[in-house]
Amino acid sequence: MNGMNEMYEKKQQTTEHENYLYVGEKLDDGFLQQLEHYICYKKGKLFKASDNTEARVIIENNAIRVVLVDQFLNSWSGIEFMRWMYSFAYIPTILLIQEKNAVVFETVVSLEAGAADAISDEVSVRELAARIKACNRKQFSENNSLLQDQHGPGKRIAKPLHKRPLYYTPQTRRLYFSDSSRTVLHGKEAELLDLLILRYPDYVNRNEISEMVFQRDWNPRDRSIDNLISRLRKTIDCDEYECTESIIETVRNEGYKLRTPIGLLPAEQAS
Repeated sequence: MNGMNEMYEKKQQTTEHENYLYVGEKLDDGFLQQLEHYICYKKGKLFKASDNTEARVIIENNAIRVVLVDQFLNSWSGIEFMRWMYSFAYIPTILLIQEKNAVVFETVVSLEAGAADAISDEVSVRELAARIKACNRKQFSENNSLLQDQHGPGKRIAKPLHKRPLYYTPQTRRLYFSDSSRTVLHGKEAELLDLLILRYPDYVNRNEISEMVFQRDWNPRDRSIDNLISRLRKTIDCDEYECTESIIETVRNEGYKLRTPIGLLPAEQAS
């Protein structure tokens, strides 16, 4: 029963929580507390991460609206971090440029690299808060215009954009997406996804699926595998207006495989 209840847990609602993330060490705790006061006046939190591993866990388990990142991290530059993050989740990013550097030049470089904004790390709390809110407004306006263009004014869209499966925790059957949402798979769906992930980039033939998931030899007249594939596709595929191909590819006369990798995440690293 606990598993059934878990399957129906609600996804995070990005419109109700104003979560943000700071990656770096330059801004002290006092500054961050003041900043949180100005930007998280509704439900939400300003998270802090010191490296990319910690940042990814936060991003994929919380609805982050804007990311602040230092120009230089321990082993990466802020631009390298931003480009790495864009490989699995697009979130508006503000780069904090060190005052001793050529701020104007570095700002231009950061903006050309894809940052939403760039500013000296000596910025005041109020100005940084204002820039974060400006990024929020711009992102909301762009997404709203895109949805109206694709679906017409007044139509409500239930699912967010930029959604794709990122990694999966077999112990809990939980699948994490790039829009910070997650879902819990049914037992057979989870077993099938385990096979597809472990075999990537190769395919899994129908007889293997039948033996491993249904514990019986494959019968071409049995539609169990087709029905299971269909259910799993509905769960993990992106919205139809984002892409036309399923993440699960049919290998003609053979079986199925993943088009893109999905990482396995140990239960102790997931929340």
